[in-house]
Amino acid sequence: MQQHCKGNTATLQRQYSNAAKAIQQRCKGNTATLQRQYSNAAKAMQRHCKGNAV
Repeated sequence: MQQHCKGNTATLQRQYSNAAKAIQQRCKGNTATLQRQYSNAAKAMQRHCKGNAV
């Protein structure tokens, strides 16, 4: 289960990194919104992982 969660988190981080780079190239003002979305997704993933680990 830990491998499953770690794998999903790594994928999420890669997707965020790629999206962040694209946004920065287009408009720096959108970065804050993207970071909020990533933060929310990361929190959801952490809750999902904790729930499965118990």
